[in-house]
Amino acid sequence: MKVLQSLSVRLGATTTTSLPHQTRKLILGLKEKYPKYRIPLHGLLWFLYILAEIAIVATDLAELLGTAIALNLYVDASGRS
Repeated sequence: MKVLQSLSVRLGATTTTSLPHQTRKLILGLKEKYPKYRIPLHGLLWFLYILAEIAIVATDLAELLGTAIALNLYVDASGRS
């Protein structure tokens, strides 16, 4: 995952656009070049969007659970004294 973040930062620093913007630009360019594959490429954009949303939810959930566990440990530890 660190490699993807590093490459995304490099892309943003050199082109001043984000990875999703560049991906969409690439796929829309492919749609114009290969009109026969317009619908599968549109489906690919939706698939990538759904995958990104799932990753965001999973990251938020892990963050929430980690905070809950840390607070639980902290409250239990301070209550026993």
